[in-house]
Amino acid sequence: MRAEDEFARAFAESKNFATAASVSALFERTPAQLKELNEPVIDFAGEVVELAAQIAMHQRAFNATVARSRPLLVQGMSEMHADKAAAPRGQPAWGANPYPDANRTLRFAYGDVKGYVPHDAAIYQPFTNLSGVIESSNSSFARVTLVRTQRLTDRTFR
Repeated sequence: MRAEDEFARAFAESKNFATAASVSALFERTPAQLKELNEPVIDFAGEVVELAAQIAMHQRAFNATVARSRPLLVQGMSEMHADKAAAPRGQPAWGANPYPDANRTLRFAYGDVKGYVPHDAAIYQPFTNLSGVIESSNSSFARVTLVRTQRLTDRTFR
């Protein structure tokens, strides 16, 4: 049975998620009380929250570095495009954005994210699921980037 199937079965068979009232009762529990339930779905959600907090911490540090570096980038772009015709007052000569900008985020690399269909009839998509994480957990890339894979795959979903 695939990991997703086991996870879905555990969720569907849990008495804590059987009715709207039982789900509502979960919201009245403290985090410690939720841990005591030993509910795989709740444990998984707790791990996701922990990971999200860690990612947010790293992202804040990264964003601070980018914010410090952005003025230097803009200055360099200004110098690089100094020979272009003058733009309206307040606008740089190269247009509104000297670098690719989507939702006010600095892009260091950009392009289309698409699936890949090689000639050997396999189809590769730019997304994965838990089965894909488990499948790739033996590669050296996965050992570096998917730190929590082992914790996810060690879970017993009943």
